[in-house]
Amino acid sequence: MSDEKTPTPPQWDTFQRLCHNTRVVASDLSATIDGKRQNLPISSEFQFAAADPLCAQPVNHPGRFDAEIASCVVHGSIPQCIDGTFYRIICDFMFANRNGHDIWINDDGAVNAWRISNGVVDFKQKFVGPRASSWDERLGNHFGARDPRVFDQVQSTGNTHVQWWQKKLLVLKEDSPPSLVDPDTLDTIGVYDFEGQMTAKTFCAHPKTDVSTGEMLGFGMEAAGLGSNDLAYYRFSKEGKLLDECWIKTPVVTWTHDMAATDNFVIFGMTPHELDLKHMKEANGTHFRRNPFLANHSGVLPRRGPKPEDVRWFTSLKNHYWGHVSNHFEGDDSCIYIDTFLHDTDALGVFPTQHPELESAHNPGHRPPVGKFVRFKIDPTAETTEMEPPKIISDVAGEMARCDDRYTTKPYNHAFGSGGPTPRGFGAVLHIDIAAGTTKMWNAGPDVTVGEPCFVPRSADAPEADGFLVVSCRDHTTTLGSLVILDTRDITAGP
Repeated sequence: MSDEKTPTPPQWDTFQRLCHNTRVVASDLSATIDGKRQNLPISSEFQFAAADPLCAQPVNHPGRFDAEIASCVVHGSIPQCIDGTFYRIICDFMFANRNGHDIWINDDGAVNAWRISNGVVDFKQKFVGPRASSWDERLGNHFGARDPRVFDQVQSTGNTHVQWWQKKLLVLKEDSPPSLVDPDTLDTIGVYDFEGQMTAKTFCAHPKTDVSTGEMLGFGMEAAGLGSNDLAYYRFSKEGKLLDECWIKTPVVTWTHDMAATDNFVIFGMTPHELDLKHMKEANGTHFRRNPFLANHSGVLPRRGPKPEDVRWFTSLKNHYWGHVSNHFEGDDSCIYIDTFLHDTDALGVFPTQHPELESAHNPGHRPPVGKFVRFKIDPTAETTEMEPPKIISDVAGEMARCDDRYTTKPYNHAFGSGGPTPRGFGAVLHIDIAAGTTKMWNAGPDVTVGEPCFVPRSADAPEADGFLVVSCRDHTTTLGSLVILDTRDITAGP
């Protein structure tokens, strides 16, 4: 063992030189990763911010990956009564549209699965596909300007909604039939036409399931093809058997995103987002544009055994917009009641306007939308087809209206939604107690956007709205995403 008290210093001077030319040439700052990132051109299919300005925000940069995480980090504790899988869909560009402009609703769809059990959360994400939209993006085509080489494929991006049906996971967007996705692996199995029972070319994003009967009610807009004024209504039994199919003509061709249903009727809401095929072809424009001079239309059809001549069309407010309904039911007066968030502009920010000159004057600085939570009334036997103005339930602006799904199509007292609109989205979760006349709001934070809240009952026989809300959130400061669980007994307490 050495008895030295200090180590021997390096003996560089004693080493022989193999080469006398030991000059070091260093790169300058232009060759650093950041320098190259600034100067090297990016292929057009990855210029996301040029295709959609929203992608310029770091929190909206496309992720473009499939992923799986076992045992996510949990802050706090998860109630033991929450045991199952929460599925959601996200919009995430796989490729940028090469024509230089696009809208976020054209992003590719990716399914998220949050598996919650015994206080542990596992996460999986996988893109829906393959679809024609991916090829269109590579070829530089915008929605509505398809390349003939991909016309034999499904045009949807599969990015709007997921529906659990007959132990199947359906991915929905209203411009195409559903896609069937394996609920465990999230692999896309293929196009789903309800075992050959659906003949329409499209199916809605938000079908309704009546828990009391097990029936699923849905429809297809532009059911005969792009631009057609055909709407096809479908009613399926709890066993998946087709009970009704009825094709009707619509008075206009507009965005028909959500629907309502009661014990005896189905209602198709057509918002003032108008189709203009000429604009699509000549300007490579979006499928719809907002038309403030067009009224909202509601088509009322018998739920069971309808015929095309049975439909009645009702009109309501111009220059008012809604996206999703919380619930819908028949009152003791046999009238139809539909609850939704109503705004003075498109709170979802999906489609551009036909009249930008009016938009800039009406909404300087692109302020957040002004809105209320309202209740529409339709008397299906009324002589007039003009609906009366809605009644205000709450003075909050919001979107993504939901309810306790066990009460769908039935009278109810509790609605949920995303609220607190800001220029970059919604930053709060809402719980509206209709009977009590109160609205509770949980603010997620000044730099956080919240998604669509979904209700989980505390138990199978829990009273209405007694349970939890699960909602995804995005932090614009850290660009991190979180799944938040709120107790509906007091959402203001936070997660």
